[in-house]
Amino acid sequence: TMHAYRRWHAMTVAAGAQHFHATTDWHLAQGLSNETVLETNLTLHPLYGLPLIPGSALKGLCRNYVTGEISEHISKNIDEDDETIQRIFGSPERSGTVIFFDALPVEGKATFALDIINVHYPDYYSKGKAPINDQRPNPLLFLTVADTTFAFALAPCNLKRAEQRDDVIMASRWLQEALQEWGIGGKTSSGYGYFTLQ
Repeated sequence: TMHAYRRWHAMTVAAGAQHFHATTDWHLAQGLSNETVLETNLTLHPLYGLPLIPGSALKGLCRNYVTGEISEHISKNIDEDDETIQRIFGSPERSGTVIFFDALPVEGKATFALDIINVHYPDYYSKGKAPINDQRPNPLLFLTVADTTFAFALAPCNLKRAEQRDDVIMASRWLQEALQEWGIGGKTSSGYGYFTLQ
């Protein structure tokens, strides 16, 4: 897994990416709602089993954070995005100037932690019965990532264009703020998915 990380790092450096590291504050549950036979899921690299945060999720988080929190870029939907947001993140007519790479654990080192969702009223959710205390709770175990530092990388689509390199710097700053203030993945309202910059 260390070699997979080093290949990822070499590839992103070759693409002219700007890098930063951030560590999980508590647990990360990325991909919790993806379909699986276990009812819950964790996004893992398909070959190496490393936990990863997809670049598409990072791009979506960053765009939503900017258009929801940064006063000069507020918009309710993609059709209302200003020129800067359309340029950086893209629009239905054109691609954006910034590439968001998947984030991987630094040196391929990750810590997994078991967590639990406890459905206290299973008959209420499955059969429509009243939520009373005579129902048997249905604990559901799921995997999370804890105490892990991830490497993030953003690159310009065209290295030769200075304005795209400036867009990468701006998007990287926004993504760092979003990871600290909004978190990513499932259960962020319960404290999952928040990061501290390294």
